[in-house]
Amino acid sequence: MKRILLDLLLSWLFAFPLFSNDLELTKLQQAINTDQDEYPCGVFDNKLLFIRKDNNQATFSALSTLVNNYQEISPFILPKEYKEFKGSYFSYIETIDSMFIIFSGRAKKKFENDLFIIKKDKKSNKYFFTTFPFNSQFFDSHPQFDPAGKFLVFSSENPNQNNTDIFVSRFENGSFEEPKPIDVVNTNANEITPFLDENGNLYFARFDSTNYNIYKAEKKGEFIWDKPRKLPYPINTEANELAPVVFNNKLYFASDRANENHNFDVFVSNLCLPVILEVNFKESLTLFSSFDKLLIAENNGTIIDEKYLGDESQIFFTLQPNKNYQIKIKNECTHQEYFSKNIKTLCLDTIYVKYVIPLEISGDLTKEKNIRFFLTGYYRPITKRNLTQLKKLFDYNLIGNDDSTTYIEYPQPFFFDISDTIENALKDVSEYISYFAKMYQTGCMPKNKRLKIEVIGYADPRQLSPNARFFEETISDPYLNFYLSKGSPMTNQTLSKLRAYFTAKEIIDILSTDNNNEFLKNAVVWDIVGGGTLDEEEDYLLLRKVKIKIFFERTDF
Repeated sequence: MKRILLDLLLSWLFAFPLFSNDLELTKLQQAINTDQDEYPCGVFDNKLLFIRKDNNQATFSALSTLVNNYQEISPFILPKEYKEFKGSYFSYIETIDSMFIIFSGRAKKKFENDLFIIKKDKKSNKYFFTTFPFNSQFFDSHPQFDPAGKFLVFSSENPNQNNTDIFVSRFENGSFEEPKPIDVVNTNANEITPFLDENGNLYFARFDSTNYNIYKAEKKGEFIWDKPRKLPYPINTEANELAPVVFNNKLYFASDRANENHNFDVFVSNLCLPVILEVNFKESLTLFSSFDKLLIAENNGTIIDEKYLGDESQIFFTLQPNKNYQIKIKNECTHQEYFSKNIKTLCLDTIYVKYVIPLEISGDLTKEKNIRFFLTGYYRPITKRNLTQLKKLFDYNLIGNDDSTTYIEYPQPFFFDISDTIENALKDVSEYISYFAKMYQTGCMPKNKRLKIEVIGYADPRQLSPNARFFEETISDPYLNFYLSKGSPMTNQTLSKLRAYFTAKEIIDILSTDNNNEFLKNAVVWDIVGGGTLDEEEDYLLLRKVKIKIFFERTDF
């Protein structure tokens, strides 16, 4: 029951001041954070994978904990090569037939770190160990597969500048392409611990003169990223922040902030500020919306929030960032859906996101119908029953013999042939009204609304005889507010109003058979109008008609 004023503008973003408390940040529990160093490495199977460094022995152990729980930690079992080669940072993915682990470690008799690969064949359950084919002669570390397992990012030392940069390699069918430096993020400073989220955005840590901070580079295309920007406080501080991992719009990272021993702990922060959906609408005088409900659903159709539109001019929803939604407007009484739109919300860490849907409630329940082909001078619709009765009046010489009734045309066979069209039109109008009668009977029609039925009759421009008279019995109808005495002079104005009146009577007779009398009495108001003559078309047959307009109006002014 809503018409969208615009095709839908869901791209209006409004910026609000960013306060330090807007991004919620939490230090994970003691079960995870100890007096040793802890660094997140990724999320797999809804588990946060992290490593803990034994600062006394300079060795790492791989651990896991359930995301959003953090109560218990468990060893994350890796093949023996991880320990043999003094493994540290690692990344883990699975395909249909294989499992891949890539980790940073140190070969015997070599001081610098290299990358090592462990593949497990799921069918044979055998492990295969090899070195990364593009290890440099220097430092290679911090490997991370993207969530889809198509790309590998890692940090590697640049021997010419004596710093570390970020590289990317395509991973396809178990093989790596030659890595490429990501020049847009690499500088003379150290860039380490890269991470690709599910949208391909690149997160990494950069050493800014005195400390490491976390940066984000938006993906623009394959192997193409935008210029990186430093993430805001409270993610970054004057301490060191590194090892970013993104999952479910949360950023896990390591920081040595507020720690007397300057060891690294794992923190988690909301990565996105709130997303607000605002629906603006105003109510028309010709429509009711008390039973219209705006529904917010996930892509699978599951309803997650709903609100009646009611009498307010604005309603608000809080949505999750970086998520697909269906927005629907549905009437609870009719079960009809009047509006549907899919959106994907943004994830922004510096401004709130507000989507605005401008709705205008208009008279789209309005129905207009023309009842055509009245006989010359006659005012009842040309149904078979009315034509048969009129023919009998002529056959018995009750009309058509003197000037008072010669204005009425004799019903030729042609009119019987087209009577089905008129009867169907009257039935269509009656069914439309009956639809709202059912709503009234089930309590779905608001008490401050009523159905207005405007019936306007028309005549062709030919003048009637001055002696023409209304020959039927006197009409005194307070319900339709129509009164006409027998023998009253017939003019085109009177003729046009009679056509409107008798058309309304036909519709009421059809509706009365459906026990709609209470509805007609209490919730419907008729307006019978004589429209006079029309001269818009050459064919007089088309000018002799009744125009019906059905709409809602309020009664509480």
